[in-house]
Amino acid sequence: MNDNGRPRNRVDSYVGHRLCTQRLSRSLSREQLAERLHTHGPMIQRYENGLERISASRLYEIGKILDVPVAYFFDGYAESEFRPGDL
Repeated sequence: MNDNGRPRNRVDSYVGHRLCTQRLSRSLSREQLAERLHTHGPMIQRYENGLERISASRLYEIGKILDVPVAYFFDGYAESEFRPGDL
């Protein structure tokens, strides 16, 4: 459940999972990524857990930092069996 009491959105969870995977592959901590985005570590954790939706402009910034196109975050989604509880 997100803060609004609604179930996590499957797309938001998938994008967050892809964010986490790429961040870890770049050996970046949540705090390091947060600093580059001018936010705080807990917000990155909320993005990664699908509890907070990432805006298009923020996703673009994240892609630049992680050196991946925005499409990376959605690659494989249509074919996936991913569920928010998979995190």
